[in-house]
Amino acid sequence: FFHIHTMTSSFRPGMAQMPSRALPQQPSRPLPQPTAPNLATAQPISHFTTTNTTTSTQLPAVTVNPTQTYSSQPYVSSSAPQYNCGSASAATLQLWAQRNDFLDIYMVTAFYMGTGQRSQYFMSLWKVVTCAALQFYGIWTLMRDQWTVYQENGSCNGSGGSVAFIAFLFATYISLYCSEQIRTLNRYGMYGWGQSQPQFVNSMWVGVGLWTNLCSLFMSWLVSCIIIFTSGDLLEMVLNAVAVTFMLSLDDEIVGTSDYENIVKWDGSNHSQCRMWDALFSKIGDFLLKVHPLFSRRYMIKGTMFECCDFIIFPLLIILPFIVLFCYPYGDSLCLYEGLDS
Repeated sequence: FFHIHTMTSSFRPGMAQMPSRALPQQPSRPLPQPTAPNLATAQPISHFTTTNTTTSTQLPAVTVNPTQTYSSQPYVSSSAPQYNCGSASAATLQLWAQRNDFLDIYMVTAFYMGTGQRSQYFMSLWKVVTCAALQFYGIWTLMRDQWTVYQENGSCNGSGGSVAFIAFLFATYISLYCSEQIRTLNRYGMYGWGQSQPQFVNSMWVGVGLWTNLCSLFMSWLVSCIIIFTSGDLLEMVLNAVAVTFMLSLDDEIVGTSDYENIVKWDGSNHSQCRMWDALFSKIGDFLLKVHPLFSRRYMIKGTMFECCDFIIFPLLIILPFIVLFCYPYGDSLCLYEGLDS
């Protein structure tokens, strides 16, 4: 018992010497003489078997690369545009329609015009004209009116009260909201495809939508800050400024459920017949979408990466709220009618 316990406790894999009782030696066999192989009776190497079960087969080591095991986005140069809107394909468009997202009325009209769905022309064009008129001409008219009011009141004699501080916070919120919408506009829906629009999309209407949204964002940003500055009380300030920002979402809100369903049920057919008009629309769209690469053009300044639009957005983001803070001309009035006698 003592001898067996000592033998097993000292056993290690790969020992050169083993006790004769635990593993008896096999009789020696003469080594075979090398002969020429018989190709007729030779077997493939995969058919060979071994009778020694104690010998483990050594497999080549496999090095696992974590970056290959898990899918990841490829590295993109800082000077190249990066988008998160999906590939320019019909599957991506129908996925947006299923989610009721990433589509405004300009993109829906571009789809109808690009696929030749004539039954949808009138209603989609009517919606586009209405939204473009409200978002561009309507905000422009409101900005001219408020600029006139600003010039009438117009001196920087800030009161420095609590309402002025709330006006500063509200102007900061409006500035953050509009600046973020401008910075990400090139990654929203079909706008992210830029000049690489697919054949089933009328690129002219995509360009019209891009420019309309871009101009309306800048104008609503300015007119909201002017409204905050010229509002005599806090209630008027909040209601008027929020009403302007609501006009920015009209092109999204006017897209109906039937529009999403038409895109989802689209079978991929293209009924557009006038190639001459399609070529003209494509040239106009390419011209309007030339502004798209400017959004993603980047510059490295002292180790910090800036986009091209940041040089315009950041000064306005800082200057406009502080103008409202230090130049707000009215006192601490919460409601327009609070000074009237009961």
